[in-house]
Amino acid sequence: MRTLAREFGAHITGINIHSGQIERGRRYNRSQKLDHLCDFIECDYAHLPPGENMYDGAYSIEAICHAPDRRAVYAETYRVLKPGASFVGPDWCLTSLYDGENARHREIKRDIELGFALPGISTIPEVLSALEEAGFEVMEHRDLGPAGPSEIPWYLSLSSNFTRAGLLRSPLLREIAPRGLELLEKMRLAPQGYGAVYRLICFGGDALVAAGPTGIFTPFYFFHARKPA
Repeated sequence: MRTLAREFGAHITGINIHSGQIERGRRYNRSQKLDHLCDFIECDYAHLPPGENMYDGAYSIEAICHAPDRRAVYAETYRVLKPGASFVGPDWCLTSLYDGENARHREIKRDIELGFALPGISTIPEVLSALEEAGFEVMEHRDLGPAGPSEIPWYLSLSSNFTRAGLLRSPLLREIAPRGLELLEKMRLAPQGYGAVYRLICFGGDALVAAGPTGIFTPFYFFHARKPA
C-alpha cells in the first residue's frame, strides 16, 4: 500500500475490520509522511460503505480466502469500482490435483483451514465462477505457484532452517519458544495467548509444507478481472 503510494503518487484506501491494525497502519503512514496518500476504512469487506463507481482499481493479497462468501466480497468490489477498472490479486486455492476422495488430501486441506482460520478453501473454478457472477470479465488467470521467478518451490522456505519462516518452525525453537512465551504471559510481559498462537502458526506451516509436494494447493493463484467499461 505505501509502496504504491510512494511510487505512483496515487491515493490508496485500505479496507480493514480491525481498529487496532488501522491505527498502526496510520502511524506507519505518518512516520513515512504518506498519510496524505494512504488511509483506511474500518469495515467488513463484504459490506463496503455506500457509493458506486468510486475507485480506479482494487487489489487483494491473500485476504479473500478468509471470507465466508467470496461472492459477496467480489460483488461489493465490483460495485465501488469505476467502469473499466481492474481488480487483481493472488489467492489461496485448491488445484485440479485435489481429490476429495483421497483421505490424505482431505486431511491436508482441513489442517490448512484450521491453521489459518479459513472457512474453506475454494477451487480455481469456484474463484472464476464467483468473479463472473459478480459481473467481472476475467482477463487473465494462472497459478504462479509451480514456477515462480526463482524456480524454487514456494513451500521450500517454510521447510528450511536457513530461512526466517523455516527457523520459526525449527525443532529447537518449537521446544523453547512456547515455554518462553508462556512465561512472559505469566509475568504479564506478553499478551495472553502468544504461546498458543505460536503453536497454531507451526501447525499451519506444517500443513503448507505437506501440501506443497502434492500440488493440490497453491497460495499464488493470480487473477486479473475487469469491470466492463
